[in-house]
Amino acid sequence: MSNILATLSATASSFSAYEEALEVVSNNTTNSTTPGYANQSVNFQADAFNPADGGAGGVTLGPDQSSRNAYAEYNVQSAQTDLNYSSTLASQLQAIEPLFDLQTSSGSDSGVGGTLNQLFAAFSQLSVNPNDSSYRQAVLNAAGNMATAFNEAANGLSTAAETAESDAQSTVSSINSILGQIQQINAQKEQNAGAATDPGIDAQLYSDLENLSQLVNITTTTTSDGETNIYLGGQQPLLVGGHQYSLGTSTASGQLTILDASGNDIGSFVTGGSLGALVHLTNTLIPNYQGQLNQLAQGVADTVNNQLTSGTYQDASGTTQPGVALFTYNSAAVAKTLALTSITTTQVAAASTANPGGNDNAVALNNLQSAAIPVLSNLTFAEYYGTIGSNVGADSAQAQNNQTTQQQLLSQAQTLRSNISGVSLDQEATLMTEYQQSYDAVSKLMSVLQDIVQTVLDLIALPGTT
Repeated sequence: MSNILATLSATASSFSAYEEALEVVSNNTTNSTTPGYANQSVNFQADAFNPADGGAGGVTLGPDQSSRNAYAEYNVQSAQTDLNYSSTLASQLQAIEPLFDLQTSSGSDSGVGGTLNQLFAAFSQLSVNPNDSSYRQAVLNAAGNMATAFNEAANGLSTAAETAESDAQSTVSSINSILGQIQQINAQKEQNAGAATDPGIDAQLYSDLENLSQLVNITTTTTSDGETNIYLGGQQPLLVGGHQYSLGTSTASGQLTILDASGNDIGSFVTGGSLGALVHLTNTLIPNYQGQLNQLAQGVADTVNNQLTSGTYQDASGTTQPGVALFTYNSAAVAKTLALTSITTTQVAAASTANPGGNDNAVALNNLQSAAIPVLSNLTFAEYYGTIGSNVGADSAQAQNNQTTQQQLLSQAQTLRSNISGVSLDQEATLMTEYQQSYDAVSKLMSVLQDIVQTVLDLIALPGTT
């Protein structure tokens, strides 16, 4: 009788093991599309079969096994960081590119290149008839259009910088929010040892880590009790155990600064993700474009002003007067403040001192279009402007190419991770069938053993029957 009872107990244990195994399969199937979820597998352990010593065999379950692979997760997180850096940069630069349209038709007045050519076309017309007031007015109109084009390009760059700064502040807020979520997970693990192996909590953790890696470059370590530590750039702590080190931003002096919890500048650690791209754009790329645009604006203004003031014009009384400057600007922001002086049509100096009333200076002004300008690296105005546009276009194209490449690398990393730790519905269906059949077999054995026990009990009860 004792052997029968031992077998009954072993069967009950096996029955429970297969029931739990079916629950694991069901949980895998339900969470097959849950972000961050890793496939769980059961760990069957055979019980000793030794009838002489009461060992009736059967199976029990050890702890569930997670298919989570640290290397595969690192690859996905790293690829996410690189992709979001490139995609953020590409998106921001595509908004800047139209500011430097390389359209240079003299009939166009909608961009720096076109209005620059329009100005020299006006100088060319003036050289044909230097004393015609309509041609002089055309010079002023063209100069005004060009100044406006510089203003608009400069304002567009300022707007792009402000947008990047605002996006960076939002990104930092998102980073702090995700860090707070992971801090709560660490707290759960500290308070409950079982939380370290809970597949639901584990899925939430890795979903959060992947989202965080899109925003900024991070590295992680795991403590012996399962808590996650997070570092910016491999050095600056963001989360250690239950302590979060929140980030902040500052935009003083025209620079986007990333601050640690103590207000220290830690921007040198920010090299990837959306935040890294925004820092690079705000602190390096846009200032470079602004510097080149200001250099061009000042080069045009100073060169034209110098030529005009070296010439002469005749006032209403016919008296020869020295030329008047055409442009004015604030040297702190040349392109943004470029404007016309109070010059009148009469004061446009088309003549030279040697030939009052002639067209010498108008010809010289027109010739500036093809002149190598020392302050512009000995390039012409059009060539220098083309260099700015080419630089913006090249940066944008490179970012888009990198985005395409990084998207492919991310897809490869995600496929590798899925092959290792993803849920295969076909495999789960096979396991479901296998465990169900085993469950049914154990259930039938349980029923048989119950009948045997009942029969034995009935036989034992027969002698006492009256």
